[in-house]
Amino acid sequence: MISTRFKLLTFALASACLCSAASATTQFNFDNDTLGTSTNFTDTANGISATFSSSADPGGFVVYPSFFETLTGNVLGDPGPAGQNGLTLGVSFSQTLSALSLDFATADFGTPSLFTLMAFENGTEVGTTSSTGMFLPGFVFPEGEIAFSGVDFNSIELSSAAPDFAIDNINVSSVAPTPEPSSLLLLGTGLLMLGFIAKRATSRRMMMGAAPVALAALFSTGLPASAQVTQSIFPLLPPSVSTVPANGDVNPYGVAFAPSNTPKSGLLQAGNILVSNFNNAQNLQGTGTTIIRVDKAGNASTFFTSPQGGLSAALGVLSDGIVLVGNLPTADGTSATAQPGRLAVLNGNGQFLGTLGNPKTINGPWGMAIHDTGNGVSGTAQVFVSNVLSGVVSRITIAYNATSLSATDMVLADGFNHRADPAALELGPSGMAYSASNDTLYVASSADNAIYEIPTATATNSPVAARLLVGDSTHLHGPLDVSILPDGNLVVANSDGSNVDPNQPSELVEYTPEGTFLAEQSIDPNNGGAFGLATYNIGWGTFRLAAVDDNANALDIWTTVAP
Repeated sequence: MISTRFKLLTFALASACLCSAASATTQFNFDNDTLGTSTNFTDTANGISATFSSSADPGGFVVYPSFFETLTGNVLGDPGPAGQNGLTLGVSFSQTLSALSLDFATADFGTPSLFTLMAFENGTEVGTTSSTGMFLPGFVFPEGEIAFSGVDFNSIELSSAAPDFAIDNINVSSVAPTPEPSSLLLLGTGLLMLGFIAKRATSRRMMMGAAPVALAALFSTGLPASAQVTQSIFPLLPPSVSTVPANGDVNPYGVAFAPSNTPKSGLLQAGNILVSNFNNAQNLQGTGTTIIRVDKAGNASTFFTSPQGGLSAALGVLSDGIVLVGNLPTADGTSATAQPGRLAVLNGNGQFLGTLGNPKTINGPWGMAIHDTGNGVSGTAQVFVSNVLSGVVSRITIAYNATSLSATDMVLADGFNHRADPAALELGPSGMAYSASNDTLYVASSADNAIYEIPTATATNSPVAARLLVGDSTHLHGPLDVSILPDGNLVVANSDGSNVDPNQPSELVEYTPEGTFLAEQSIDPNNGGAFGLATYNIGWGTFRLAAVDDNANALDIWTTVAP
């Protein structure tokens, strides 16, 4: 009769003999990565290295604590320090793999977006698979699992139609042949395995007993001390900041956030808010000369003083901290003396560098939208400018790096209604917002009380016709600016420059991407207060909204979550 001990030893020896054909499984779960680690970086487990990267590096994706169910501990997700959405995450492995699975979550509030995995062997695509997550009870975002196998591969690319996604628990399998050991070595391995099995059983019992205590400690104290982030949430931005500088300029128009990958070397820092003033201290339109900078503590200071007046809502910031601002100057505050103005280029310290455009593409710059794929040092940006004196929307394509900037421009769309107005000065194509998800530029028209859309905004090489998206005289009253929320909805600022309704003063109005009215809210009890606005995506539906109240000469700031 064979003893139980001998049978165990025989099983261990047989297992050792079969190890050359076994498939080794390794997991990458980011739990040992320091919070705040961002791409590009490499993790190693069981002798396999995985390098994580994206086109927005440095800082496309970042390691942060999980707020999901199936993704636990730390996760890797966007937006990272680069602050960009819609990114593809690349993962390269140091060994050829035969199978992979991972958990994912997508930043969806409605129907879960498709999550896609593409596999490559030495740069050649060998397969692709897709999956969608599901909403779990008590959790906000859809989560799921995706797997790939059947062919050898050594890198993958992950993407989603959702603006943000996160991943965790990457399990990879690779065949790791080992030379057949001698009988003596097998015997030693078998004996060692017997001891390991007994020890592992004891360890598992200890770990299971300790788990509730560890979880209780985690939830009562937050992250372990070694993983806690030391940066405080304070100081918080105040709900309202004065936009009146030392020279007394009033009538704030444009609002722009500095991108999250703005270099730290300049005066302008990531998340700072810029506000342009259109009137001088005597309240003459087209004579204001200042840009105000609001820092993360809510302190306001003068960032730039222009030799030309009438700084408009044509205001934006590139990833490297370059600031673009348009102006429409007047000699006496009336439309009779309105001039074409210019599009000025400033550095991150508020110093004038030059101008862009020509008389066809810059003629009364009134609003701006930017699509920037830069990484904080170099990149390419498409800058859209609406011109209220000509009814033209222009596109300026800018290539920039640490030492130079070059640009080409074209008329993207024309024929927008525009006219002088004794109260509003000028009415016509105004604020704009760009959506990368459908390559569409949205244009607010204060002359028509409408929102237009321009398709193929970055792809086209010739002018295209604008299409009416919203024609709503009930809720639109001289719309001067528009921005896109994380869920894709549009928020519009009514200046009351036309179609004035005293029962709907100074309103912000929200529409779906299809143009359906959702809701409205006044930011001032009197007409004529809502002008420029902008949004700053913090990630996973959380965003900051900043809008000027022209009546109070103030900037109102809210941080909220898209429902």
